[in-house]
Order: sequence, then structure tokens, then C-alpha cells
Amino acid sequence: MHDPILPSSLLQQTEDTEFNLHNKIFNNVCLRHGVVLECFDIEDEGNISKKVPEYTVMVIEQEQDGGINTSLYKNCVTIQSFGGIGDFFEFKLRASSKAQDTYKKGTLNSLPNDGSLVTILCLDGNAEKGIIVGSIAHPSRKTKLTKVAGQHAEGEYNGINWQINKEGEFQVTFKSKTDNKGIPQDSKSGGTYFKIDKTGSVAINDAVGDSISIDKPNQTVNINAAKNISVTAKENISLNSVKNTSISCADLLASASGAAGINVGKDLTATIKSALTCKAQSITLQSDSLLNLQGSTITVKGEQVAIKGTKIELGEGATPAVTSMTQFLGFAGPIPVVSTALGPFSAIVSIA
Repeated sequence: MHDPILPSSLLQQTEDTEFNLHNKIFNNVCLRHGVVLECFDIEDEGNISKKVPEYTVMVIEQEQDGGINTSLYKNCVTIQSFGGIGDFFEFKLRASSKAQDTYKKGTLNSLPNDGSLVTILCLDGNAEKGIIVGSIAHPSRKTKLTKVAGQHAEGEYNGINWQINKEGEFQVTFKSKTDNKGIPQDSKSGGTYFKIDKTGSVAINDAVGDSISIDKPNQTVNINAAKNISVTAKENISLNSVKNTSISCADLLASASGAAGINVGKDLTATIKSALTCKAQSITLQSDSLLNLQGSTITVKGEQVAIKGTKIELGEGATPAVTSMTQFLGFAGPIPVVSTALGPFSAIVSIA
């Protein structure tokens, strides 16, 4: 059988169609623009490489005859920043929430579609080897690069926003995870930020009363907690202050499983508006010079109480205490006479 003879006009049309189809598949060298419709994770059956996420991208194309239509580029991979084993930067693009409607209609309008807008090139010009090489601004998102913003850089991914403003200030803000339109899904957990301002000062704040600030110009560090602060160390904690250390609280509790010591270079003053209670197996009060116990009533109880010192005074205006009595026996004529003398007096103990 011989091939049918076609009119020259139809033959030329057939040859042009075959040429265009061949170029589109094997000589696809144009930068394409489209939207991500689907994402196939490495565990999904639709993922071919099983190495990285793959995407179906619907692309707007303009043919050589001037017509515009849409095409699907399947199992596209994204370009990597570093491409190493030890060095890498990867992320997942957002798939359209309207993918099924787009498939049914077979058309694409990038303005209402909430998938990531990307640009594609084909490896070796092969349309079956689409590589996502970048992204372009989504027309539904208002840019932050205004004249008032000046020299400004900003980015956001799944509710984490980072920006560098015209003053060179850097800030990272947690909004909670977001949907395709960038709307936070948990407003209560959002609001936490980290900031370095133009003075070099640092601030961390969770928007509910907890904050840490480093004021570089004033050389001050402030820590605030809406409720509790906990510090735990498996070994040592040291607090050092060249000048003063102040502690102010409603109740103070100090507990040590081992020994506790307080060393004071000068005076130690303790003022207690209520009662002081000390309980121990034994208590020793030692003074290199004078030990004073003052009170309207002082009670010392114990099976055995020992007070030692070179001089002991009990009461204000005390006089030496009597420690013994001396008796004298004499005679007044034939009659014996007994007399008693107090003394000697104590040189150590004085009693008022």
C-alpha cells in the first residue's frame, strides 16, 4: 500500500504540527511560568525518584502560532541552593487547594489560585525533565517593598517571618503555622519574636509577659516572667556582682541537701518583723569580741546549758555575781561567835 497523497497545504500543516510537537518535547528551552497543583512526597506512589518531593505544575505557554494554552509538567523537582551531602537547603512548595477544580476546568488563572507560583526549565530541553528553578511574586500577596520601607528584605515560611528593615534591624516573628493564604491557624500561640535593633540591643518577647532584653547602650540585661523562672544546672551555678545583689520576694526558701555557708566581709544585718526560729541538732554562737543577746524576755531551756566567755553580763547594770560564802568563827570572851561574809565575787559573771 502506498501512502495517500495529501494536498500540499495539508501536508505542510502536518509537518508543522509534528515539528512543533517535537520541539515542545525535546527542544523545550523556554523559561515557563506556572502554579504548583500537587506535591508528591517521597513516600507517595506518584513520586518517581523517591529522593525528593516532586510536583505537578500547570504552566501557561504561548505557542509559535501565537496561541496561549496550559500544559501539565509532572514530577518536577526543585533546584537546590548547595547541592551537597553535608551542605543543603531544602523546603516544600505549597500545592494549590483548588487543584481538583483546576483539573476539571482545564484552565489556569494564577490570580485566585493559592498554589506556589514557580518558573520551570527543562533539563536537556526534555519536557519530561522539568526543574523548578525559581518562583515569582504571587499577585494575590501585597509586596512589602514600598518606597517608605526603603532598603528592606523580608521572607516568611509556614508562619515564621523574618525581615531586615532599612535601619539594618533584624527580626524573626513566630505567627503559628499558616494556610495557603498566609493566615495563622493558632493566634494564641503566635506573637513571639526575636529582634536585634539598630543599637545592637537584643529582645526576646512572647507577647504574654515573658521577655529577655539586652540593652547594649545602657549595659543592662532584664529578664521578666509572667509566672515562673526555673534555672537548673547539673553541676554549679555562680552569681557574681561587683557591687550590690538584691533579692525581693514574698516568701524565700533556700534548701541544701549538703552543707551551706555564708561568708560576709563586713557586717551582716538581719531584720525580721515577726518570729525567728532556728532548729538544729546543736547551735554554736561564737564571737571574737562581744556577744549581745537583747530582748524584753529571753528564755534559755535545755537539760544542760553552757555559757562560756571571759565576761558574762545578765541584765543591764549588772554587778558581779556571788559565787561563795565565807564563815568566820570567833570568841567574844567565853562565848563563841559565828559571822558570815559574802564573797569572793565572780569576776566573769555579773547579774543585774
